[in-house]
Amino acid sequence: MNNINTQILESYPSIQQGIVFDLPHVIDQFKNGEEFELRKIHKDKWNFVSGNVFDSSAIPSADAYVLKHILHNFDDSQCVKILSSIREANENQKGKSTTIFIIDHIILPGGSLSNWQTHALDVIMAILFENARERTQDEYKQLLKKAGFELKQMYPIQAPDSIIEAIVIH
Repeated sequence: MNNINTQILESYPSIQQGIVFDLPHVIDQFKNGEEFELRKIHKDKWNFVSGNVFDSSAIPSADAYVLKHILHNFDDSQCVKILSSIREANENQKGKSTTIFIIDHIILPGGSLSNWQTHALDVIMAILFENARERTQDEYKQLLKKAGFELKQMYPIQAPDSIIEAIVIH
């Protein structure tokens, strides 16, 4: 469980519960009580669900999803499948819009320091994972569109990470 999940719940007390969704062996690690005690996190604020992100029936419906350092591990077709699975998991939520926040290394226009870091990570990802890579904002926009989402806003937050906010196209 990363720190951003805890920060979101602490910053927005109206959010009653966060969902951590991951593979079964990862979820088993999160359920360890020591982790919560060390981080001073209330267990009742979390629901842990294990499953496969490529299977829309396993993904719990939610108002928003945070995908931090996930999509850069996959090729374009797998990314579209992941995003489509999230959209499909929420198709029965009439009147509600689903938002996705993608936090990742995004190749920005120009030659900033963060771009050099992102380009280096791009090479590392290509070596470690077949077809994994960092993407530009336009490349994310195309992936999101193919999966039925619209890129709403991009927030450069901290070199080299940025946040992309996307919503379901109705």
